[in-house]
Amino acid sequence: MKVAKRKSKKNIDKNTYWTSINIYITNISAETIDKKQLHNIYALRWQVELMFTIWKSIFKIHDVKKVKLERFQCFLYARLIALLLTSSIVSTGKRITHEEKRKEISEIKSFAIVKEFFSEIRGKIFKGELVLFNFLNKIMNRILRYGRKSPKKGMKSTYSIIENVRIYESELVDIAI
Repeated sequence: MKVAKRKSKKNIDKNTYWTSINIYITNISAETIDKKQLHNIYALRWQVELMFTIWKSIFKIHDVKKVKLERFQCFLYARLIALLLTSSIVSTGKRITHEEKRKEISEIKSFAIVKEFFSEIRGKIFKGELVLFNFLNKIMNRILRYGRKSPKKGMKSTYSIIENVRIYESELVDIAI
């Protein structure tokens, strides 16, 4: 850095340079999808990675102790049921936020918020529809308030990518094969 200043050369940050380059290796032909669509579809792939991160960091699905098979199965089923229930609540929150406020919520924040309510869910789930509705409404309000995604400059939202990428079912079959 000092050498660059002394010789009055422009200091080029190598990390910035390399982050501006994207390379995609695919077997999809250029006729099927253009470069921009491929970039957008690859950006959606991050959502899958994000779900695995949530499974590991919030639900600790990888933390398994050495136990008998039956106990492991109970552990796994319980975690999968918790994930299913939480995913349903979060996806409902995502849809409501997108439709009503045209905003997105952070999956990681939202899953963490719903997990905070887990001890209460067990008690409320069988108390009747009104109690459950009010409880889910409380969770939804917390997600809408604290679970919003921070907008990042230059980054497209998941919904905008899905809306902009026009791929029809017949084309998806060609891509999948």
